[in-house]
Amino acid sequence: MDGLEAQMSLSLLFSIVTPLNAISFKCDHRLCVIAELRTPQETFLYRYIPDDVVNVVYTRLLVQNVDARILEGIGAGRAKHVSIEPAPFGFHRARTGVAAPQPVQQVQHIFPQSAKHRSPLKELALHQNQLTSLPQCLENLKNLTNLSLYANHITSVDIESFANMWSLAYLSLSNNNMASVILNSIRFPPQLKRLQLDRNLLTNLNLSSIPVENFEINVAYNLIASFDVNGTSPNVTSLRMTCNPIDCTWFSAEEKASAVCARDHEKLQPAMECSDSKYPHAGT
Repeated sequence: MDGLEAQMSLSLLFSIVTPLNAISFKCDHRLCVIAELRTPQETFLYRYIPDDVVNVVYTRLLVQNVDARILEGIGAGRAKHVSIEPAPFGFHRARTGVAAPQPVQQVQHIFPQSAKHRSPLKELALHQNQLTSLPQCLENLKNLTNLSLYANHITSVDIESFANMWSLAYLSLSNNNMASVILNSIRFPPQLKRLQLDRNLLTNLNLSSIPVENFEINVAYNLIASFDVNGTSPNVTSLRMTCNPIDCTWFSAEEKASAVCARDHEKLQPAMECSDSKYPHAGT
């Protein structure tokens, strides 16, 4: 099935668990969409995914808990991007032709996978779900370069949770409920270059010990009221702090050397600057 050019569509109907336990499966060039997943495990679907498919999307889930094995076995072909989301842009239920008697769900938990398993995944998007903590299976994704946990309900993060993700370069935790984050550690993802923490509830930020070079971080739209520029690691080359009680933004090492922090009462029209209409959600 290499070099797939035409569309492939498959509707699977079976009644092992419940009557009319239906899944819609559609491949269009290098994108496969699996809609209305009704049971936590559907690993058998991977035998139908062509090796040259780059993107796999799970959408319109009808379960809130899924097995981490849905992230494995996608084929030995090219680097893959897996997304688990309520409804991706451009995909509509009318295209599936399958009725949905149950309400669409958002993922709350991903059951751990075997510690011996290493997924070939390069990109994983779990945004706009209901995760309250980091899935344990993430530490097995040694080849992952991009991870999006945007728009969940995660309340706190320790960067050491990602330390074993050796290839991770981009991490988005934007638009969660995080009141605290621990970033100072020698156990740091060794390839991480960009971290998105905007639109959370952070009240303080300590960047005194960041062991990776050319590190960029975005903490815009938080509640940070104080920050030590001089005590920041020289490895932090870009910091975006707009729309906090204090703003010490810089975008290069040169700008950092002369960075001046501005507070709300020192700014002109801060409410206009920080309106959601002007700055849409970032970090996706």
